[in-house]
Amino acid sequence: MKKNATTILECWRITPFRWKKNHFKCAFCENIFTCCTELREHVKICSTHHSVKDIYSKFKEMSLINVDVTNAVCRLCACPFYSVPQMRQHVIEHGLDFDSSHPDGVLPFSLDNNLWCCLICREKFNNFLKLYEHMNTHYQHYICATCGKGYMTAPRLRKHSEVHLKGSYPCDKCGRMFTMRAARDYHKANVHAKGPRYECPHCDMRFSGYYDRMNHLNQAHRAKEVAYECSHCEKTFKTSGQRSVHVRREHFPQQRNYNCDYCEWHFKTNYELKRHMVKHSGSSIADTRDKGRKLKEHVSARQMLRRRRANNELPEESERRIAKTMMQRNAIALLECSTAWAFRWFRCAYYCSYCDIKFLEPNDLRDHIRSNHLHQKPTKKLFAKLTENNMLKVEISDLKCRLCGLNFNTIDGFKEHLVLVHQKKLYPNYSDGVLPFKLSSNDFKCPKCHIRFASFSKMNEHMNSHFRNYICDTCGKGFVSKSRFRAHVQSHEVGSFPCGVCDEVLETRTARMCHRVKVHLKGVKYACPRCPEVFTKYNARLKHLVEKHGQQKIYYPCVHCGKLFETNCNRSAHYRMSHKVGKKCSDLNNSWNDKRADRPDTKPPTKLLWKQKRKFNDQRDNAAIILECSNACPFRWRRGCYTCAFCPKNFADFESIKEHSIEHPNKVDALKFARTFDYVKVEVTNLQCNICREAMPNLDNLKDHLVVVHEKPVIKDLDLGVTPFLLMNKELSCTHCGERFLQFTKLNTHMNQHYPNNICCHCGKAFSAAHRLKAHQVIHETDNNKCTRCDKVFETRVQFNRHVYLTHTSEFRYRCPYCNEVFKTYSERLKHLKNSHGGKAELKEEEITDYTAIASNDDIINRRVEGNARRAMFRKNIKNILTSCTAYPFKYRKGAYLCFFCKSSFLEPQLLREHSQRHHSDIAFKPRKYDPLKMDFSVTVCRLCGVNIKDYSELKIHLRIHGKSIDCTYGESILPYKLSKDEYCCQVCGKRYEMFLSLHKHMNDHYEHYICETCGKGFATIQRMLNHSRTHEKGSFPCKHCGELLQSYAGLYAHIAKVHKANKRYKCPICDEKFSSYKYRMKHLNTIHNEKTALFPCPSCPKVFDLCSRRTAHIRSQHLQERNHACTTCGMKFFSNYELQEHSIKHGGARIYQCDVCKKSYARLKTLREHMRIHNNDRRFVCPICGQSFIQKCSLKQHVRVHHPMQIKDGF
Repeated sequence: MKKNATTILECWRITPFRWKKNHFKCAFCENIFTCCTELREHVKICSTHHSVKDIYSKFKEMSLINVDVTNAVCRLCACPFYSVPQMRQHVIEHGLDFDSSHPDGVLPFSLDNNLWCCLICREKFNNFLKLYEHMNTHYQHYICATCGKGYMTAPRLRKHSEVHLKGSYPCDKCGRMFTMRAARDYHKANVHAKGPRYECPHCDMRFSGYYDRMNHLNQAHRAKEVAYECSHCEKTFKTSGQRSVHVRREHFPQQRNYNCDYCEWHFKTNYELKRHMVKHSGSSIADTRDKGRKLKEHVSARQMLRRRRANNELPEESERRIAKTMMQRNAIALLECSTAWAFRWFRCAYYCSYCDIKFLEPNDLRDHIRSNHLHQKPTKKLFAKLTENNMLKVEISDLKCRLCGLNFNTIDGFKEHLVLVHQKKLYPNYSDGVLPFKLSSNDFKCPKCHIRFASFSKMNEHMNSHFRNYICDTCGKGFVSKSRFRAHVQSHEVGSFPCGVCDEVLETRTARMCHRVKVHLKGVKYACPRCPEVFTKYNARLKHLVEKHGQQKIYYPCVHCGKLFETNCNRSAHYRMSHKVGKKCSDLNNSWNDKRADRPDTKPPTKLLWKQKRKFNDQRDNAAIILECSNACPFRWRRGCYTCAFCPKNFADFESIKEHSIEHPNKVDALKFARTFDYVKVEVTNLQCNICREAMPNLDNLKDHLVVVHEKPVIKDLDLGVTPFLLMNKELSCTHCGERFLQFTKLNTHMNQHYPNNICCHCGKAFSAAHRLKAHQVIHETDNNKCTRCDKVFETRVQFNRHVYLTHTSEFRYRCPYCNEVFKTYSERLKHLKNSHGGKAELKEEEITDYTAIASNDDIINRRVEGNARRAMFRKNIKNILTSCTAYPFKYRKGAYLCFFCKSSFLEPQLLREHSQRHHSDIAFKPRKYDPLKMDFSVTVCRLCGVNIKDYSELKIHLRIHGKSIDCTYGESILPYKLSKDEYCCQVCGKRYEMFLSLHKHMNDHYEHYICETCGKGFATIQRMLNHSRTHEKGSFPCKHCGELLQSYAGLYAHIAKVHKANKRYKCPICDEKFSSYKYRMKHLNTIHNEKTALFPCPSCPKVFDLCSRRTAHIRSQHLQERNHACTTCGMKFFSNYELQEHSIKHGGARIYQCDVCKKSYARLKTLREHMRIHNNDRRFVCPICGQSFIQKCSLKQHVRVHHPMQIKDGF
């Protein structure tokens, strides 16, 4: 046999190997493998250094050599391997030394990690171990004399013979006796094992059970899941034991010949009967007879139900099981004969029903099915992950019959085709078991009614209307599955539902769930399916998917007018305001009765008590209809001026605001800027209907006209949500009582009488708005109000506020809009307007725009025209730059570069450029502000001709070639930069800076669009100038927390940030850690993240500083010799106040720092610390020449001068 094996290995190019403990081993060395391909490649190399004798040296006794014949060829003639007999015959044909009367000496296998198949009988196995044991049936070299079984090798026969040995076999660990040796060995392996038996071949983890290891291989290493198929039916099982139990119970059931004498149960074996008797007696039946215990003849209802189910005495449950089985058979038949494939949907992701792989896009799932499972036979395993009687979701976009190749659009037509043409057996009395869908990444259309939906979840919910398998008896709604139906039924349950976490009791299950989510779970968690980020709002996750992962934005179209909306709630609000409200509850009930007329066993739906909407929402709907269907002009009134209802612009008279409102065509947007519970102010002079242009005398007639003539859904029982005014005449009049007023303030206060929506509980006064009532209630506050500046006490808050403003405020707040004269009080300005200008305006200084402060109307018009021209020029310039070259705008905030179009932040300019080029190359520019934009010209290429452009000035010259130009009539529209990680260079003057922030401030020198009136400095934007102007404000700025007076606004801001807030303002842009100062953040970036920080060298000496402020202080103190702080006692001057305070201690400073050991006192803490070294014997100063140590540095210096004078002369 050894000679034959040597001859075969020399003739055929095959792979010898060994198998031990779930590992493949090389036949020549000790290397271990789990992959068959890696084993073959290794043996191919290793065989060149070894011979066949090395293989037999690994065996203790004569054994067969395992060989892998995959891709085997003859070494002599290159003939491929076909079968085992051909391999033996081919060796004889070449005349090699082979004795056919003896065994071959080799055990042939075809190794494949996915398929284990016997080469002789072609039987398939789930793992190599089963195949290895199966080879005993083909190579029976050793026969058991007791039972006649055959085995390949002597060790296997020897191991088997232990089964037949009987006697007394004690356990050497616990002394337990066994009648069989195999039982003793099994006991020692499981009870007294040193550790888990089963080892993972990949990661060396060990497990106590074989199936635990198999689960680990499947989950951790993605090994193929083992499935044991029943040969009598289509069921599959995870273990062979479960399959054996299934075969015995379902296909070869035993007769129930053992009956219980005390109940109705029947059993197959006597052992089951004994186990059952414990329920009656508490012990076995033998013990019961001996002890004479009384048996329990009465059992619980639950046990009785189990007995009846076991004896098939529950016909209703049998019907449900039969219906489920028939539904699954219909579904499997439809999938077998068609190209439709099954999938699952869970938490915004698609799952393959065959292998459970997750996909985010349906196209990816479709490609996966076509390449891996298109021809896979469907089994009942597809229903394993479904709960209860749920239907199987199938995709039918390319529905085609596999038998004849005919195409179909619907599943119903295909079902009829199978029955009539191919005579397939389906069960029409039961459900099809499939839920058809046509999946698409952008378009979700119902295959039944062809209605389009914005998302798959909406379409999935819509399928309840077509597959009404479960009907709610309360409201009549239908549902596809029992799980959906059960979740819906809970919404009708009303009672007492305790929270379980706190003591609150809710009326419904839904209310309890919402309470737990909001209060105890801190909001619903919406996880992104593409990354680990989690959100508390659904819209936030949707926005994240659009911005970060490029998902297409979902729009909800109006079915009546075609308008698009970003959210479904906005579309619903549009339905209520612009179109008719949907069907009433009675219409729904009638339609439900029509559909359920053929089912007499169902109850009619009970009348539902719908929760009434808030009055505020209905009034806003009425207001939106009035604004959309009439020429009423909305506006706001703030601090003595008319304000546009759509933007923050202010005007002196209403004629200007009415002309300005033409720029805002969508008047419904005025509701966004209105206060939450306030009515919208509208001007109703010459009121008319926008639909038919009919004139209306007042709003009440307009409301009746819209309802009767145009059938608008105006709710008559509620107010219109608007407050009408007549402002176009010289005198202001009330629309209700006709009373006339000279000032709008008086008219606005007068409207409280006609709209008493809010009542004061103290005095009974009525107010039209909630904020007016809140301001009025300050009068009734009787607490003592103490002034923090002069210690005066006032009874009311009104008196306190008046005192602070008149006594401690020196600024003149009120300015005349015509002559720019300023006043301290509102009454003084009003008096001035009445005497000098006829009382034409009521404006406050804080809300004045640039053009309203001009004296004449011509100047106002010119200023307005100039502003419009400047904005048009800005938009045109930016559009020309973005469409003509690859320069991109950006923002800079807190040490990071921000994308101009989204909220992405980057530390390196290169990453910002790549992001802008990848995601925002074709975005239309919509300016929010008209300040110059920061743009990066580092890598600039002309989009029209592909020429590289050096900088912004060259771009302006180059654009003239293409017929475009940059208009600089009103100044530059951009601030040009060339971003680099190492240095920052000005594109105008070439000056270099270490930090971008320094370069950013330097740009004010070249783009002086706004000039400070105090110091004459120029600034690129108005916001920079406003921030700078605060540095000139001097006076008393009190802190609202502690009352401390500061001399400047900047000092007040710094005081609040350091003392009261004490927050860490400076945030690391990489790890989000916060720091209390700028230098700590820069140090953190340098040491932790290895980011290069700026260095500031002194221009006069070689010193280098890490902060610009330190370099400035160094130059002023060392090179400029500034000494601005003088001592009042000796006249000595110092650079800083800290140095002066340290010096002042010499002139009689209190000795407040005392030593706890010797009770000596010192004026400075530093001196006390130096003194404590004496008590601690801290000799930190060591002489470098003789090694003697000292406590103080002065002692070291004295020692060197006395004992080492020569070293001092030598330059020590």
